[in-house]
Amino acid sequence: MEEMQLTTELTWIEVQFLKKALDEVLRCRMTLKWTYAMAYYLEKDNNKELFEDNQRCVVLCLCSSYAQAVLILCAIKGS
Repeated sequence: MEEMQLTTELTWIEVQFLKKALDEVLRCRMTLKWTYAMAYYLEKDNNKELFEDNQRCVVLCLCSSYAQAVLILCAIKGS
């Protein structure tokens, strides 16, 4: 993080925010990973369908967040 702050125009607070954002995305991905195990053992009913639909929405949001974070890091490294 110090290297990023020294080699880019980002302020200390922006670097800290980026680190916290990436940590949060990783934490969410770990949580999502375990929801697949939970879904496997749910009874096949409407609740499972709803759970899996919500799971798909979370996957899309996390993929989007992760892609944005990677683009930001690539832009920072490129500048």
